[in-house]
Parts: sequence; C-alpha cells; structure tokens
Amino acid sequence: MVSHVRLSTFTFFTLLAGCSVVNAPSSHTNGDGGTDARRLGPPRIRVVHLGRDTGDIDVYAGDTPIATDLTFTFLSMQTDAPTGASTFRVVREGTSDMVVEDTLDALADGHDYTLAFYGDEIDAPMGRDVGLLLLEDAPSDLDENIRLSVIHLATPVRQGNVVAVAPDRTLTTLAASLGFPEAAALPPLASMEYRVGFDAGGDRVVDVEFILPMLVPGTAANVFIGTRSDDDVFLLVSNAEGARVVIENAE
Repeated sequence: MVSHVRLSTFTFFTLLAGCSVVNAPSSHTNGDGGTDARRLGPPRIRVVHLGRDTGDIDVYAGDTPIATDLTFTFLSMQTDAPTGASTFRVVREGTSDMVVEDTLDALADGHDYTLAFYGDEIDAPMGRDVGLLLLEDAPSDLDENIRLSVIHLATPVRQGNVVAVAPDRTLTTLAASLGFPEAAALPPLASMEYRVGFDAGGDRVVDVEFILPMLVPGTAANVFIGTRSDDDVFLLVSNAEGARVVIENAE
C-alpha cells in the first residue's frame, strides 16, 4: 500500500503489475444481478484531495477519522469505515474549521471506496463550490482488459467528452457529456498505451491531451480529471492499492 508518496510513472505502473493479481478480491453476482461482498470485513475507504485552493485537510466519517494531514493530489491510507450511511466532514488540518459536510450513500461490508474531496473555495466562477463524491472501487481481476472509471472534478469546466485520440487524430468517445462532478465507468479496454483527451466544448476539438501508459491486464483504476489553482488540467490515476501518479498535459 502506498500513500503520501509521489511516485514516478515507472514505479506506479510497476506497482499496478504487482497488485493486479496478488490478493485481488473476488466478486460474485447474485440472483438479482447485484454484487455480493467481495471480501469479509467492514467497508474500507480512502480519501483523495482534489480541492485545488484548500490547504491540508482532515476527514471524518461520523466521529471516526479516516484521513489526517492530507495534501492536494494525494490519497490517504485505506482504513475501515462504519457500515451504513455516514456523515462525512472535511475540516482544515489540525482544526475544527469546517470546509464541507455531507451525508452520503450507505457503505456496505466487504466493499472498498474512495471519497473524493473537490472544488474551489475562493476562485470558483459561480461562488464557493466544494463537495464530496463517493466512489465504489472495482477490484482488479484476472482479465485481459483493463477497467477504468473516469471522474470529472476539473473546476471550472462543467461538462465535456472524454475521448481516445488515435495516431491519425481520429477521436473515439469514451465517455460522453461527462458533467462536473460525475463519474463514468468506461467499457473494458485493451491493455495498451492510450492518448486520451478532454473535449470541453463538445465540438470534437480536444482541449487537453494526456498519455496514459500501458496498464497491466486485469487492472482496475480510477482516473481523476483535476485542475490546479492556475487552471492547468491534470490526470490523477490510482489503483485499489492506493498507488497513484499525476499525469500532466501532453501538449
């Protein structure tokens, strides 16, 4: 498990290789089409900090601390969380100064989650705009493909298309009209290097592009689209083990 460590791209994808099979949780579909618990034990959660003009934070589920001294673009260590619905609170590190509070969906035993803190406190075009988004993490699997969830937390862009950019500049839409803040699970993709772009205007013109290096077959990862205070857009990619890498604009 890796947290609070800035990893090189090589280190990150080496970690994905090591984590994609070993200790991969199992998943079973029940008769109603739902998914049973993937493992025994309580829910587990980690937090990712994408609030671009908020300093270090502490995060609580009810009265239980789940992240402390968390810095922008980093993830917390995974920890057990209360079963059921929880009120999550984000406060400024080492204080009781509230940044945001929200009661989110019930957490299920045997499942893993990422809680994303996002938004602007100061420079949002529509005023203060911070929030929390709860994501259920997909387990890695013994599969030839990779599975990605793309999460749009790029302030202040409100909507756009996520596209794959071919060498001849042909665009293939991976997620259409992805709003802020929303997540989309992409169809299974072949394990290979991808050039991906974000079309903020929906006009088939790519505004920013990124090189997503080849992921090991069977890998499941979250791909967060974020922005810094200077409006530079970046990708933050993390897997179920907490390994992460920040990918800058390729242009």
